[in-house]
Amino acid sequence: METKIKGIDGIEEGARIIKEGGIVAFATETVYGLGADAFNEKAVAKIFEAKGRPQDNPLIVHIAGIEDAQRAAELTDTAVKLFKAFSPGPLTLVLKKKKELPYAVTAGLDTVGIRMPRHYAARALIQKSQTLIAAPSANSSTRISPTTALHVYEDMRGKIPLIIDGGDCAVGIESTVLDLTGNTPQILRPGAVTIEMLLKYLPEVKNFQGEIKTAPSPGMKYKHYAPIVDCVLSRTALSALKEYKRARAEGKKAVIMGRKGYISDKSVDFIDLGQTSEQIARNLYRKMREAEKIYNLIIIEEFSRKDLEYSIMNRLIKSSQGVII
Repeated sequence: METKIKGIDGIEEGARIIKEGGIVAFATETVYGLGADAFNEKAVAKIFEAKGRPQDNPLIVHIAGIEDAQRAAELTDTAVKLFKAFSPGPLTLVLKKKKELPYAVTAGLDTVGIRMPRHYAARALIQKSQTLIAAPSANSSTRISPTTALHVYEDMRGKIPLIIDGGDCAVGIESTVLDLTGNTPQILRPGAVTIEMLLKYLPEVKNFQGEIKTAPSPGMKYKHYAPIVDCVLSRTALSALKEYKRARAEGKKAVIMGRKGYISDKSVDFIDLGQTSEQIARNLYRKMREAEKIYNLIIIEEFSRKDLEYSIMNRLIKSSQGVII
């Protein structure tokens, strides 16, 4: 199969592919998605096949407007309030699903994640397709999520017909997933909409804690966001330098990644992720993909567990398999 990359002029073609039961990669503000008609089980199955994704890992349903959510989920007053506050944007709400939505989308669960993306290309594709679009990130399963069309092409070449190039993703990490089906709203996957932001609209919010048996959200149960080379986190600049020198002495090609100024030694290979948390989130996946092509060990600064850096660390702990030096 030939995989084409088109700009926003490819939206009409993408909508035709979706209507015909195919799959299309498209830009969102978080990461690129790989989408199919959410009500077409055979089309949804193509997403799992292209990604090599486990069948018990649910997808997120993408909508163009609040009214679309009612086609797939039981919309609550709290959900409407949060959609109005944070959408379009990087917030996914987990709600009770409607019977019309196939279990192939929800991995057999009676709940579904709903998101209204901010990116023009994503919302235009949904509108032109005249359906809701189920989509995970457009990368091979376990790999680093794509934040450019080229990243998608690297993973999906020959597996999908079209990538709609909407430029670099502005947010750079996946959406916050907030479960509204329990007694207390619970963040299943942290993202750019932080717990501090949500608490301005909700009396109580908690982060998920505990053992995962059945994953109600993507990014919870399996290895994710991982480069193809070894990756570790460093608690301090000193521990990063020690690991770097140890690896180099063993003949490994190591690199350190972190906030601007994290490493002052100019003789060390260092990748600057930016200064602010927003810059770090936006640059992280792109820089990791660049690094894995050159180095065989990536050492990444451990960030705080507050605000957006909490979300960044959620991804990095999975990227490194929890190895912190």
